[in-house]
Amino acid sequence: MKDIACIYARISVIRNKDEPSNSIENQLEICRDKIKQNKWDLYKEYIDKGESGGKASRPFLDQLMKEAKDDKFNIIICYSVDRWMRSLIHLHESFNILDKLNKRFIIIRENIDTGDNSIIGRASRNLVLNLFSSVAQFERELISERTILGLKRKISLGVRVGRAPYGFKVKDGVMIQDPNSINDIKEIFKLWNEGSTYNEIVDKYGISLASVYSIIRNKIYLEERIIKKEEFEKANKRIKGRFGR
Repeated sequence: MKDIACIYARISVIRNKDEPSNSIENQLEICRDKIKQNKWDLYKEYIDKGESGGKASRPFLDQLMKEAKDDKFNIIICYSVDRWMRSLIHLHESFNILDKLNKRFIIIRENIDTGDNSIIGRASRNLVLNLFSSVAQFERELISERTILGLKRKISLGVRVGRAPYGFKVKDGVMIQDPNSINDIKEIFKLWNEGSTYNEIVDKYGISLASVYSIIRNKIYLEERIIKKEEFEKANKRIKGRFGR
């Protein structure tokens, strides 16, 4: 079967004159040359204009990922990492998805090629993916820590917060544990660590799947000593095992 490639290009701000290295036409020209050199067929060019690289969801990127799942092509080419994703969390997650779909992903400027099966190529691929994974996890933890600190600071200053985390409520400008739901948090962690599925917990407590995931990932329950460290780590280890995060 002949290799079929697609191209992804992106620009954040639409200008009359853009920087040459990042212009849409320059990105496309370099990626097209890569396809010609290897005599691959071109399936489609996905171009997001006026879209931030910090967003995991973009119109044409979403279309690309959908058609990757539909097996419309087997190679994805992008000019540079920052044209694909600016967040290492999103970058790592997208790499995992494409890897599971057996798609070859080529980023030209950074010389990344997940389909290079030489000894050096495989070693480089593993190194890059491991680095992305480690840095992405560090980024997640920083975001979580800043979110918790920011929430506490807002409450201490009397700033109205839109919504307290599940298991808490704001009373007289102070975030306090909600006795009506704090025991649910403990039980959710217990059930998850004992092997219950998302759907089983959703059905029992009448909350969304996303809420269950957010509860298990939220460090505030560890910071406030509602959940023991070993329980929290065990629960999050199971999540990583299921989703590769």
